[in-house]
Amino acid sequence: MSDIINADQAHENYVYISKLRKDISNGFWMLVGELKKCRDNRYWAVLGNQTWASYLAQPEIDFNEHTVDNWITIYNRIKECHLLPPEGVIDIDISKLAVVLPHLTPENGEELLQKAKNLSRSDLREEFRQKRATPELPEGKYNVIYADPPWPYEEHGVSVSENYGGATQHYPTMTIEQIRDLPVKDLATDNSTLFIWVTSPKLNQVWEIINSWGFEYKTSFVWDKVKHNFGYYNSVRHELLLVCGRGSSTPEIAELFDSVQTIERTEKHSEKPEEFRKIIETLYPSAKKIELFAREKHEGWEVWGDEV
Repeated sequence: MSDIINADQAHENYVYISKLRKDISNGFWMLVGELKKCRDNRYWAVLGNQTWASYLAQPEIDFNEHTVDNWITIYNRIKECHLLPPEGVIDIDISKLAVVLPHLTPENGEELLQKAKNLSRSDLREEFRQKRATPELPEGKYNVIYADPPWPYEEHGVSVSENYGGATQHYPTMTIEQIRDLPVKDLATDNSTLFIWVTSPKLNQVWEIINSWGFEYKTSFVWDKVKHNFGYYNSVRHELLLVCGRGSSTPEIAELFDSVQTIERTEKHSEKPEEFRKIIETLYPSAKKIELFAREKHEGWEVWGDEV
């Protein structure tokens, strides 16, 4: 983008899109067309609340096309599945369409869209959670446990871009109770360390999970992602890796890493920097290690999760 729009332009865009969204259930595909115009004209559509208008005017924000593409993604996916009716109108709330989007195929599309029309958004999400096949935890014992739980979020103003946006668009989430009740305590040796990722909105809930898994909070790392993400109260650019202990959990190697790690995030949703794994390996070189909710295998680690 060659020029950053000023606050007046941003607010004008916000008002313009807000008017189009007044009857969102009946005017959605018209809105998609208007969003494409906004993008082509390098005017950025503002789809959230009015605070986004002033956000766009900040010159340090690397604002990209995700805001527009989130909505176009829904349109394209429904069109690919040959589910777009001749009149171009689907009378279903956009947030519910976003929940079914990852599961949508030409074969099941009509059934899922009917469910999206009849069920509440929370019921839809629960149905997909129940269908999730979670593998059994292994029976071994581990000195280091590294976990990146699939936290549940109330995703208002749902984002459905290919690589970013709401968690449910990229992987099945779990309830706090489902995460808490995993028998992680049985995996830990008497002297072990837990590294668990958490975002700021989930800080109040992570403590019961740590306690249920048999650990005590010790300290934390802060991942400064460099790039900004939208938030309700501020521009979010960090995530927390909590370090928790059971018994004697101090590192084998007395190397003090900076508690704030500045590493630019990738465009892949929720992907964590490999640097943190290297830090753990440096501090606990001889420990038997397992990664929970893993996406891929790594040498020297056992892994558990339904995405491996």
